[in-house]
Amino acid sequence: MRPQDKWNAAIEESLYNGGKQVAFTLTDNWLALPDKDYKTSFGKGVGFSNGGLYMPAGANIVFDLNG
Repeated sequence: MRPQDKWNAAIEESLYNGGKQVAFTLTDNWLALPDKDYKTSFGKGVGFSNGGLYMPAGANIVFDLNG
């Protein structure tokens, strides 16, 4: 699973379970690539906004950058 998919899954798990604390560990390199308009984007979905990572209100994530 790609890092951006893991991030979205962690956000969704926390939100859909009443703010349950979820651990997100970065286990792979995660490179923000430019889109056709040269804007950098980490991914798309509930965990992203304006090309960057997004933590919606009510989500409870422990963020581990692989040690």
